[in-house]
Formats: sequence, C-alpha cells, structure tokens
Amino acid sequence: MTTLRYFHVVVPQGTSGNKKLESKFHELLVNMRNTFTGRRVGLEFYGVGQYTYFFVVVEENLLETVEGLIYATFPEAEIKEVQDYTLGVDPSTHAIAGATLSLHHSDIYPIKTYDEFEEDSLSRVFSVISKISTGDQVFVQIIAEPQDDTAFFHFIRNWMIRIADFKHFFSIRDRVRAGGRKSIQPLRHQKAHEKAAIKPFKVSIRCAYVSTDSASAKRKLIAITSSFSQFNDKDINEFHATDVSQKATSKFLTQYRSRTHATSFILSAKEVATLYHLPNADEVPHIVHVLARKSDPPQDLPKMGEH
Repeated sequence: MTTLRYFHVVVPQGTSGNKKLESKFHELLVNMRNTFTGRRVGLEFYGVGQYTYFFVVVEENLLETVEGLIYATFPEAEIKEVQDYTLGVDPSTHAIAGATLSLHHSDIYPIKTYDEFEEDSLSRVFSVISKISTGDQVFVQIIAEPQDDTAFFHFIRNWMIRIADFKHFFSIRDRVRAGGRKSIQPLRHQKAHEKAAIKPFKVSIRCAYVSTDSASAKRKLIAITSSFSQFNDKDINEFHATDVSQKATSKFLTQYRSRTHATSFILSAKEVATLYHLPNADEVPHIVHVLARKSDPPQDLPKMGEH
C-alpha cells in the first residue's frame, strides 16, 4: 500500500487589489502537470468549528516536489505536515453521511469556471461550511491526477466531442428552446474545444458530513453537495450527487482515506482550480489563514521536476 503524507496548507494573508486568486492555483496545477503525470493528489477541505482548513495529500515520494510547487506559487503560505484529519472519525461511534459527485453530461463539456464568477468561486462552499453545527465535521475531497495529453489522448477526446455533438442533435430540449438547437450548439462546441486546449486531470470528488445522528448527517450533507450547483450550467454540464448507503459508509471512509478514485472524469486545470484553490483571505471569511507574514521559504526546496 502506498504511503501517504498529509499537508495542512495555511492560506497566506490577504492581498489588496486582487480579490480573485484562482488563476494562481491554475498556474500551480499546470506546473504540476508539467512535472509529473499519472499520480494522484488529494486536494481537500476540512470543515470544523465554522472554519475551513486546507489539506493536500500526496504519495511519500512526491512530498518535496509538491511542497516546492506550492511554495513557488504561494511563498507566503505555511505548510505543516500533519496526520490524516479523518482519523478521529469512527463509523461505529460517529454518524457519517457520504456522497460522490459526477458529471451529468460527457466530460468533454466544462462546468462553470472561475472567470464566470464575480467573487471567489468557492465563496458559497465556504459559507455553507461555516454554518455547520458545533461538533459536526465536513470533508470535501478532490482527487486530481494529472494526465499525459498525448496525441492519442487528444484523438480520443476529439472523437468524444463528435459523438456528444451527434447525441445532442436529437435533444428535444435543444429543439424546443427559443432559437432552436442553433442557439446553443455552437456555444457547447466552442466550450468543449476550449476545455480540450487546457491541461487535463482525471478527477473524482467525495463529500462527507459527520454529525450526532444519521438523519442529521444525511440532511446536512445535502447542503454541502448542493453548494456545488453554483458550478452548473444546465446547457453545458452540471454536477450530480450520488449518496452512499448507510451499509457502505465504512467502505466509503476506507476509500476516502486511501485517496483512491471514486467515479472519475476529466476536468481541465482551470476547472480544478475553480473547485480548489487558496483564496484571498481578505475576501473569503471563515478560512484558516496566516496571521502574520513569515520569512522567506527554505532555499533547499527541490526544483521543478526533481522527485
């Protein structure tokens, strides 16, 4: 079994004049893809006590590489190696509700990305987490695996675009809308090609809510998964949540802790950065951030590509 290492990433202090920082994490993800492929990285939120903590989970042999990538992009961040934050949860004594997110349409089509939001794209998610009850916990896990976008990869994806376009040709919804299918099909086709031009990641998403009883956990989990609906564009693509049965809770937690993929799909680096990034602490409340600026990061961090 692969040995995992766990980073608590403390968000840098806020910066004036640049309230949206998703593009910086987009840059980090592209650098990550250019450094290694085919290796899973856990990009995770842990909500407790009305605050959101940021975690990154990597294989042991990627420890210094990913740490260096984070420091290179966010030199004012603090990175602390910690234990897995899920270890304090026991399915036999805690009520856990879990769900996985998948895409409703083909993954050649994108979700809404950060440049379509006036505020930070995760503001709503953090707002929902900040309202959890005392003693409750929220887990959000995005497994991101950089893909090697070879010529064969793009050949397959181009064929998927053609097949998806053909399926939409028979869409009744497209034909009865104002303007007919010609009012949406060119936009859908354009967005698919824009997504194809950005570095790809194989992604899966899990959400969990830990509460005092199963009924409360299930009910409150809905608020967490529903917060991802802000990334939906029903004409292009949208998220769909699938609840985990009570009997499968232990297996769900085991898979969460192993950081293996759930239902996976392809997202671009831009889409991943929309769903996970280090926000401007001055613009997004209830996140754990650096309270004072620190000295320069260590000088002996590995250069990109050394792993």
